[in-house]
Amino acid sequence: MLDAPRNSSVVHAKKSRAMKEARQNGCCVNFADEWLSVYNLMSTDSFICFVGALRSKVPNVILYNDRQIREIKSFCYGAESASVNCLSTRLLI
Repeated sequence: MLDAPRNSSVVHAKKSRAMKEARQNGCCVNFADEWLSVYNLMSTDSFICFVGALRSKVPNVILYNDRQIREIKSFCYGAESASVNCLSTRLLI
C-alpha cells in the first residue's frame, strides 16, 4: 500500500509525464500518430502506394511493389490461361 498513488492528480501527472517522454522518443502515442507516421513513410518508401481515409470508412493503406504487380498481371492475363482469372484480396482487422 505504500506504493499506491495518493490521489487522482498523481495518476494524471504520471500519465502525462509518460506520454511526454514517449513523444520525445519518437514513439507513436495514439492512432493519429501511427497514421501520420505511415503517411510520412509514403514519400520515402515505394511499397506504400496509397493512404486514404473517409469520414464514414475505415482508413486504407495500399501496399505493393512493381514486381508484385507484374506477377498479378501475368496471373490474370498470362498466355497460359485460357480465360481471364479473377484475383481479389481484402484484409479485415
